[in-house]
Amino acid sequence: MNFAPPGGVASKEIDGRTVGFQLYSIAALVKITGLGRTKIYEEIKLRRLQSVKVGKRRLVPASALCTWYNIYFKE
Repeated sequence: MNFAPPGGVASKEIDGRTVGFQLYSIAALVKITGLGRTKIYEEIKLRRLQSVKVGKRRLVPASALCTWYNIYFKE
């Protein structure tokens, strides 16, 4: 069973091509996963959950969330 984050994937047309993208804030991940902020930051620190930094914000791509979820909940 594969996990797909709620809300779908946003898309935008760039140079005639449709590009899909979705980034989740830490606050959104707390709501989606039910985990606390500390646990999410721990997963990022341990490099189990990939993230990107945009300015001062830490964001997690939807693809990284799906990968992490499928590995984490296989156990």
